[in-house]
Amino acid sequence: MSQLLRPYHSQLFKADQRGSDSGTTATCLTTFNSENTYAELKTGFGGLKFLNDIFLKSEEVLTFTCDNQMVEAIIPIAGSLIYRDHTGNEELIKSEQVKYIFSEGHSTYTLYNPYQTETVNYLHIGFEKGNSLPTDFPKLHSLQLNQKNVLVSLNSGDTPGLTSARIGIFEGRYKETFLLKNTDNGVFAYIINGAFEVENRLMEYRDGLSLWNTKQVEFEALSEHAIILFLEVPLTKQ
Repeated sequence: MSQLLRPYHSQLFKADQRGSDSGTTATCLTTFNSENTYAELKTGFGGLKFLNDIFLKSEEVLTFTCDNQMVEAIIPIAGSLIYRDHTGNEELIKSEQVKYIFSEGHSTYTLYNPYQTETVNYLHIGFEKGNSLPTDFPKLHSLQLNQKNVLVSLNSGDTPGLTSARIGIFEGRYKETFLLKNTDNGVFAYIINGAFEVENRLMEYRDGLSLWNTKQVEFEALSEHAIILFLEVPLTKQ
């Protein structure tokens, strides 16, 4: 059994307690531990290893190394990014899309902000890969966010390391429930915009909440155009 199964059922990660790494090109706010910050209870959550909120300045580029044990997801929140990998492949990642990045060995890729004056905000999420990757797994997935008060999928098919991922835009006072596919898993809720009450806990802009030993997560939007993300992940190594 993973040591991440703690003797209580939830943990709140407040946005104002995140780690911060600011440079000339970008600002990275880390929900879990990073190279520059450490706290005993911020070592990740099961298969979810990192969730970073990145603000990339105009016409700047960041270089990353993809570990062969990880599957990474890039989710633009404001603006678009240009992705380039070590083989020269290039792809535009737009808002309302998610880009999955994985490699059977160590490889590098870059993310470029093509705007002359605008900062791009995106989420960078890393999952423990677990079993081998399916050959038909879609690497760029479009989100259907044209309808409010509905949780839509961030992953089609079998995403390695990620049992289920849902995102939705909700009107104020709307109530809904996220159902786990596997009750042995945990779920991580993350507020992208606005405010929610999640399992009787007030959560605001960029707060996170991990929950386990539960079959479902009840939540209510407390503001208009409130956006919430749910990540269902294994709590033990696959």
